[in-house]
Amino acid sequence: GVGPMPPDMQWYILLALAMVTCGLFALYWIFKQVTFVTQIDPQCTAKKKYINAIVLYVGGLVVSFAFGVIGGMMNSGIISSLSMLGTLLTLGGAVFLILGHFELRKSIHNYYNTVEPMGINLMDTQGAVLTFFFNIYFFQYHFANIAARKKAMGHQ
Repeated sequence: GVGPMPPDMQWYILLALAMVTCGLFALYWIFKQVTFVTQIDPQCTAKKKYINAIVLYVGGLVVSFAFGVIGGMMNSGIISSLSMLGTLLTLGGAVFLILGHFELRKSIHNYYNTVEPMGINLMDTQGAVLTFFFNIYFFQYHFANIAARKKAMGHQ
């Protein structure tokens, strides 16, 4: 089968843009990638996990900041220690982010090994390590490679 063209950008350009924008472009690109993957695998729930991650992360920062400031102003150790709740929420956000990455990895692997065989293996130990540490850049490396191969075969 001939599926849609994956997002076509070299991973190192993505990395440079992410660095220049203090991570904002990376956040945008995660959603570009997950929107593409949802086209090829409608069962993929990574987008929900990414949204949960952002909500928990932002909520955690707000709670930490609010309880930290209020506790400091009232000189209350109890209220200040509630700012740890914010840390837990932020940690929850990180967990959802990682779960989203691994869900995306599974969908990309399954699609490009069954529907549109491209001979990539993301499900080995190396794929797991690269997904954990380099996630969107690792996926983008494969997307750019697949896009180049599809163009070479004459796909639009």
